[in-house]
Amino acid sequence: MGSAEVGDADEPATAITTLTVSSGASTQARASASGSRRQWRYLPGQSRPAGLVWSVWALLSITLIAYVARYGHNVPYYDEWGLAWVLHGRQPLDAGWLWQQVNDHRIPFPKLILVGLLSVFGWDFRAGMFFDALALIVLAALLVRTASQVRGRASYADVFPPVLLLHWGNYEYLLWNWQVTQIIPVAIVLGLLSVAMTSGLRPSFWALILFSVGVILLPLSGVPGLAYTPGLATWLLLAGVRAWRSDASNARMRAVVAWCSGGLALFLIGFAGLAAAVGVARPGTAFPPRYTLQAAPFLCWIFLAGARVARPALAQSVQAALALLGAAALGGNFVVGLNYAGARDQQLTAFEADIRNGTSPSELIARHQRTIFPFPEEGGASWHDGLWFSLNVLRRKRIGAFASLAQDPSFTEVPVEEVASEPHSATSRSYSFAPPRFIHGIRLEASPHPLEGYVGRTTIVSWTRGDLGFPEDGRCIHKWLPHETFATCWIYGVVKDMKISNAPTAGEVGWPRLNLLFPVDG
Repeated sequence: MGSAEVGDADEPATAITTLTVSSGASTQARASASGSRRQWRYLPGQSRPAGLVWSVWALLSITLIAYVARYGHNVPYYDEWGLAWVLHGRQPLDAGWLWQQVNDHRIPFPKLILVGLLSVFGWDFRAGMFFDALALIVLAALLVRTASQVRGRASYADVFPPVLLLHWGNYEYLLWNWQVTQIIPVAIVLGLLSVAMTSGLRPSFWALILFSVGVILLPLSGVPGLAYTPGLATWLLLAGVRAWRSDASNARMRAVVAWCSGGLALFLIGFAGLAAAVGVARPGTAFPPRYTLQAAPFLCWIFLAGARVARPALAQSVQAALALLGAAALGGNFVVGLNYAGARDQQLTAFEADIRNGTSPSELIARHQRTIFPFPEEGGASWHDGLWFSLNVLRRKRIGAFASLAQDPSFTEVPVEEVASEPHSATSRSYSFAPPRFIHGIRLEASPHPLEGYVGRTTIVSWTRGDLGFPEDGRCIHKWLPHETFATCWIYGVVKDMKISNAPTAGEVGWPRLNLLFPVDG
């Protein structure tokens, strides 16, 4: 047996194509017949297209890491405040919590990865930010490599994966630790897409095992995973059919693995999909910009599929168009990401400065709740009891700057009727303070309701420094759970008028008691 190394006609310095030929017959005929068995070995940096693509990849990778290093803060945000309950042990890390729905998602596998990252890095909430950045960098490199391998040579269009993934427009992934849970399904899909494109329907045994594991994990990784599982499971089933018909020694085993994995994935789609009660298009909420990255696998599939079509000219046009569009959007993405990071950095710097100055958890919540937990989305305050507990967990565990957090004093509760006048109607109660008083917080008290036949209750307390007819200066919204008996809202401000209202009306569910909070030594 002999071998001849033949360079690509267009790019003589980029690739080496190994053609296996047997002695005797015409070398050219054998080379033509063995075209489907080409093994393309990519040698980065040996051609102008490859050099440009990998230079862009390296430059954008550096900017991504620098962005996280400069603007990332070791501060939980939004959903991840609940992770402090896991750190404390109040919330066990068990199957119930892993399967618990978060908004529209059930994400047991990403939750495990996220908690594992935090545990390894000492509960530094920047761990997930760097994980996301590195994941995008590795995925961009994998896709560049895959495109070149499928096509058989490097191309300037291969710049598309880096410009699609490696920019600051993905700021919610890069500056929000929790988004590990959302990038994992994207990473799995892009990895499986690379396997499918390089092996066709004839994957090796270990590639098939890897693909099977990925497809099974997708339905356990939230709505984005559910969306891509049917197509990938179908590929797995087709690969099983192809393996069953082949003459390879382990063909039947590969077919069984493919069919069982594909069937299990499709079952998990139905199981997880029904359990998720999907509500992606939630009424009254804007489409979050982070969801745009969930479309990346589809765009990358179009890009990689272009290397396999029968008409190279069409494929090159599609790939070039995608690369140009990605490059054109790059500047805007960087500007958007920089604007977001600058504003966010200013807010969190002030938050951390208050911590280091010895601010107590209750006052910190009153000043910065919208910075660290911007809920309700329409404005106002909520979940102060949960934030207070989480902040104290981080203080006791001496996590980052939270080690400097002061301890709250003891508070006494005074019924609002004892210090304010009380004109009220059937739908609301209003209180006036003369003269206006500095109020540290309020506490609502209600009787627990049985779960059976429970009617959801929402209590809104608003306050102002002027007359009630003027716009309110603050508002606290609490949606009661059946077992809840109290809810706290921290104000730390001067209040002249205060109003409390219920939905449904108090005539249907009763008025909660309203107490004012003052320090015991004050």
